Amino acid sequence: MLNLFLENKKNSYLFVTIVALIFLLPGTFQLPLLDRDEPRFSRATVEMRENSNWIVPFFNGEFRFDKPPLTYWWMGINHWIFGVNEFSCRLHSIISTWLIALWVCVRGTRWVGRKAAFVGSIGWLLNLQVWQHGRLALADMPMVLCVCFAMDGLWSSINKDVSKKERSLGFFLLWLGLAVGFLAKGPIVLAIPLCTFLLYFALRRQATVVKMKLIHLAGLLISLGIVAMWGVPALIQTNGLFAREGLGTHVVERGLGAFNNRSYSPLFYFFSIFLSFFPWWLQGFGKFQYFKKLWKDNQFIFLFIWVLVPFLIFSFYSTQLPHYLLPGFPALFLITGKIIEKHWLDKKRALPILEVILTLVVLFFYFTYDYYADPDFPSSFVPWVGLILVSFIWIPYLLITKNFFLFAAWIINLAFCTTNLASKIRHEHLTLKIMEAGNINPKDEIFRYSKSFAEPSLVYYLGGPWTFGVDANLSLPVFQVERFDNREPTKNGLLVEGFNPARGKKEKVWIYPANSN
Repeated sequence: MLNLFLENKKNSYLFVTIVALIFLLPGTFQLPLLDRDEPRFSRATVEMRENSNWIVPFFNGEFRFDKPPLTYWWMGINHWIFGVNEFSCRLHSIISTWLIALWVCVRGTRWVGRKAAFVGSIGWLLNLQVWQHGRLALADMPMVLCVCFAMDGLWSSINKDVSKKERSLGFFLLWLGLAVGFLAKGPIVLAIPLCTFLLYFALRRQATVVKMKLIHLAGLLISLGIVAMWGVPALIQTNGLFAREGLGTHVVERGLGAFNNRSYSPLFYFFSIFLSFFPWWLQGFGKFQYFKKLWKDNQFIFLFIWVLVPFLIFSFYSTQLPHYLLPGFPALFLITGKIIEKHWLDKKRALPILEVILTLVVLFFYFTYDYYADPDFPSSFVPWVGLILVSFIWIPYLLITKNFFLFAAWIINLAFCTTNLASKIRHEHLTLKIMEAGNINPKDEIFRYSKSFAEPSLVYYLGGPWTFGVDANLSLPVFQVERFDNREPTKNGLLVEGFNPARGKKEKVWIYPANSN
């Protein structure tokens, strides 16, 4: 049955959309905001609406310079349509992830052919890193989508074997992609196409590279004009702080010094790729000799450089996170789709030895969990995490062997496990327990204070502003939260225990409702 989708364009696009819906939507409604950036982005959007200021983001009543405004704007539209909730906060990432999959399937045919592009789009969706970031209230997925558009346009600009119509489309994709991408996540969207162009030209001097024409100067001016429509008012409103903090602190300083005291290793991404590219690396090792054949094609060289550039840029960047490689993943999965098409899709697949071994490893860790796991990590999460990992392990093999019914069954199983894991996290979420125990509403007009527990999720779920980390006059009616320190409270406090996803473990806090002061 899978051949029906492989052989028909419209069926392929429909199949990619169905997989995206089954893969991305389950759990999104139940999953509470995680880490620290999700509640910051989400609350900043709420405060922009409350302040009627869509130029400069605020969080907890203070400037937030971490990212340009596109994500807040898109999230604000979602809030307007669906109300303020976890789903509307994440919808922009879900839509972007789906659009990237469609882009890989549709536009990727120019580099690797239709069948390989289809396989690559499925690979993009059914990837552990995308499973995580494709549903988060962050700026990454809109940024990756804009990188796809910009790289699409760049290829049309440097490749002479394209039609006039295609080159005109490429012009708009390149310069609009750069402008909107900058509004999504800043200068990284400019750096990737520029570095790719320079490396491609250096490696393929014998290839005909289209010279920069005056029309591209116009495109540059249009792109700068789009950014300036937001950037100039933002600089005026903040007296230049947005540039000094946004670029200086959150781009330059994070590159020179590791953020949040993380350690730096030049080999970080060599090892993190086993997580980021899971489970598809199971299908890739042992076939690298095929790269020699592909290296003769300009299309492959362009894709390979596209994959390599984020790796090179962030290997010299002090703050290191696995998802920083995501801008190169669309090209990586186009290459993966090509290799799978050439070597496995039309041939009998070898025995799934690696899949069996990894499944046994997951089962071993599951049954021995009590002996090695952090006791502060909720044990109720473990069965669902294990089933999710096993699902990922087998999905590529079932796709490659065209076992449609088992492939569909494992995707549905993955969706089921994701939903249950999200429900478990919601049930254990510390901030939600604090909100329930304290009986506090985000709109309550009350002083909110914590000296030792300054989690951003408090501001999103319990409203704001909060006063964090300083001594305060507690003679006023106040809702107070403090970390548990094994001492009895000095007043009528309630002890609350729950899972803090920002630290990945259970924690205890004292809460002091206003009527206890």
